[in-house]
Amino acid sequence: MATILGARGGHLLLDEAFWDFVPEVPTLATELSDWPQVILMRSMTKFYAIPGLRLGYLLAAPALIERTERQLPPWSINALAQAAGIAALADAPFAEATLRWLRTERPFLVAGLHKIPGVQVFSGLVNYVLFRTATPDLQAQLAQRGILIRSCAAYPGLGPAYYRVAVRTRAENERLLHAMQETCRDA
Repeated sequence: MATILGARGGHLLLDEAFWDFVPEVPTLATELSDWPQVILMRSMTKFYAIPGLRLGYLLAAPALIERTERQLPPWSINALAQAAGIAALADAPFAEATLRWLRTERPFLVAGLHKIPGVQVFSGLVNYVLFRTATPDLQAQLAQRGILIRSCAAYPGLGPAYYRVAVRTRAENERLLHAMQETCRDA
């Protein structure tokens, strides 16, 4: 792969925006000097729950980072985002608590979704769950109950029967599951 990319002047960009949720999953981050055409893109907004700041970073071989930095404006992030990022990375107890929470709440939510007739859950590891349902317009029906879910209708390869829900607190997950059970039963 590296030979083909290098010969064509190309790069391979890997989206690791959710990697913090699964630090046990292998990554090329420690081997980037061996893969000079690979760029890893990571987001801090997902794991650290700071979406409005749009904070992230790239990992790549040093020469590629230097070339990329030359293309950036002098201030690529604002002072608030920089302070938030530094504080987030220093908060190891938050990271540990988040991983503990996910190990408990994700299986609870997935198990609950599996119990709803007509719902097909797809495996995953991060802080959201992808599923398919035969219930028409589930997103609108849940919105009427004050619950917002993401439609995956515009995602390539999916369609209007696919949805994505965030793993939330136990009470919020229970509320979602209860509303989905009623909505799917009535459909």
